[in-house]
Order: sequence, then C-alpha cells, then structure tokens
Amino acid sequence: MTTAANFDDESPRRFSYGETTNHSLIELVKQGDPEAWQTFMGIYQPLVAMWCRGAKLSPADVDDVSQNVFTSVSTSVGAFQKRTAADTFRGWLRNITQKRIADFFRKKSNEVPPLAGNDSEGYLAQLREPEPPPESDPESQKASREVFRKALEAVRNKVEERTWLAFWRTTVDEQSAPDIADELGMTGDAVRKAKSRMKTRLRLELGSLFDEIVRDAGVALD
Repeated sequence: MTTAANFDDESPRRFSYGETTNHSLIELVKQGDPEAWQTFMGIYQPLVAMWCRGAKLSPADVDDVSQNVFTSVSTSVGAFQKRTAADTFRGWLRNITQKRIADFFRKKSNEVPPLAGNDSEGYLAQLREPEPPPESDPESQKASREVFRKALEAVRNKVEERTWLAFWRTTVDEQSAPDIADELGMTGDAVRKAKSRMKTRLRLELGSLFDEIVRDAGVALD
C-alpha cells in the first residue's frame, strides 16, 4: 500500500508512481508503465467520453469507441511530441478520437440498411458523423473540469491529506483560504503554502500536461 509522502521539505523524494525519477506521467505512459497508464486513462476518460457523446453515440457505443481510442493512444503515444505551443496533447487526443468516431460511422454506413427506398436514405442520414462540438461548449468545459479533478485525485495518496484538501478546497470548491484554515486547523499562510506545494507536485507528476489541464479547466491557481 502506498503511503502519503511528506512534501514539506526539499529532500529527494519518490514521485511518479513509486520510482525515484523525474519522469512525468506522459513519459511513463510512453515507456509502458502500467500504473501510469491506468492513471492516464482515469484522467482522460471523461474527455474522450464527452467527445463521443457529442457525436451522438449511444452509451454502449461511447464505451466501445472510447476503448478503441485508448487502444490507438497506447500504440501511438510514443510519436507525440510538443514542438510548439500549438502542439497540445488535448488536440492530439481529440484528433485520434475523431478518427475513431469516423471509423465507427464508416462501419455503420457499410452495413445493409434494414429498409429500402426513402427509409434507407433516412437510415443512412442518421449515421453521418455530426460536427464535433466546439471547445467552448458547456459540456466540454464540464469535462475539462472533470479532467482536472481526476488529476488531483491521482496524486492524493502521495501527499499529506491536509495539503491535498487545502488545494482541493481552494481550486475545486473555490473556498477562501481563511475558511479552509478554520476547517482544517491551519493558518491562512499554511493553506497558501500547501497550495504552492501541490502545484509543484502536480507539475512534477504531470509534466507538460499540467499547464494544459489547468488552462482548459479554467482554474485560477494564483
């Protein structure tokens, strides 16, 4: 069982899934680390599912297409590189998701329609892939917040509980430092320091994904 790490000093510490390394989540996924892969899937599953629902897939089809997406990611993630600011992992993942959604509709359109004539044309029309929802869509914003929450949950057992709770309360619950201090038996300054430590921890764990996840979720960390 993994114990919570003391993150209050600057001594060498274990992070990134039990190994003494500075490899971030995406690098460990590229290396085939099974625990990192499960964490990665847990974080990004809400986003992939939201994109699939936006394509009007049924719940069962959302599950099937999502599985195909993560299968594709597992075989091609090694090729992902962030060369410019425009090269986001979210954009790369969305592109793969759209391809798997297109595969789904292509397969469906090749099936024999149950009826002929005008009914057949209507049947095929229903199978045309809809335009993906914009990133500003409320469902997209909701999914981005869920990705942020999943990322926080992924590191919960690696820091002291009060440190994690202080960060969660300020960023997810959007409570003030004085209110959180009273609840957790901390000073306002201790809450602010805990928030800073968690930011450092998340940046170590998530690497380049950290800034993307925070930005997409619209979370204020200052």
